[in-house]
Amino acid sequence: MSDAPGPLAIFPDQPVPAEFDLLCEHCGYSLVGLMVDRCPECGEPFDARALPLARVPWLYRKRLGRMGAYVQTLRLALFAPKRFAGELCRPVRISELDARRFRLLTIHLAALGMTLGLAGLLQHIVGIWPPRPSSAGMIALCLGAWVMTLLFLRMATDLPTFIWSGMPGRTYDLSPLHQYAAAPLALLLPAAGVFVGLVFMLSSVMASPAGLTETGTLALSGLLAVVLGWAWVTALVFMRTATRCSFVRVAMLGLYLPLHWLMMFAFVWLLVAAVAYYGAQAYEMLF
Repeated sequence: MSDAPGPLAIFPDQPVPAEFDLLCEHCGYSLVGLMVDRCPECGEPFDARALPLARVPWLYRKRLGRMGAYVQTLRLALFAPKRFAGELCRPVRISELDARRFRLLTIHLAALGMTLGLAGLLQHIVGIWPPRPSSAGMIALCLGAWVMTLLFLRMATDLPTFIWSGMPGRTYDLSPLHQYAAAPLALLLPAAGVFVGLVFMLSSVMASPAGLTETGTLALSGLLAVVLGWAWVTALVFMRTATRCSFVRVAMLGLYLPLHWLMMFAFVWLLVAAVAYYGAQAYEMLF
């Protein structure tokens, strides 16, 4: 059996590719045709009567490699969301823990992308790069932006289960699906690379720092809007495919998601403002 990942086939009427055969979830060894209940490679017990894992590359990262499995899953969720949601709705096992790990990795990459984008803009506004001890303020600002973005994304992508109430099946069964819906946020990292390149290019042709700041801010906002729009559409497609709910229910989720994001953003800003205020008060009292 080849270890090289092949083309992803998730349709029920197609043969299961080698990388999605019955594998040991502990070490990735093929369990096809075994008459025992333990993996001969690592000795881990398994239940041959259990439902197979969903054919989601991320669930097979021991076999495909962590980065390869992540990229394959990301590509599937971004460009074939109906197929992705359909696969998770078949009679298969879906690991909620693995789905959550996928979401956390995605939002860490997204937070890194936002921080790099901000650092690229500040580099030309402040004119300090690479950072030196005198640029401690800029470093602190970037670290603060990373923490704020990470906190915001963790809250914004953790959808409450009440939006699934009344749907067929149990609401928590849909939790892995909405965790994978965070996949488009990973685009913030390559988008940040494009943005930084754009800022460097504009800095060579624009003499006015104010003009660069305005143009860079618009570019960063535009890239962010594209990624958030992609995440919005992906969540709607996942919900519609998985639940076969009415258009009205999908429209309600479409209206709720931006409101949910705005509430989480406002909460983070209020939290940061409170920490800054009481931190300043404590500093004055101590010094």
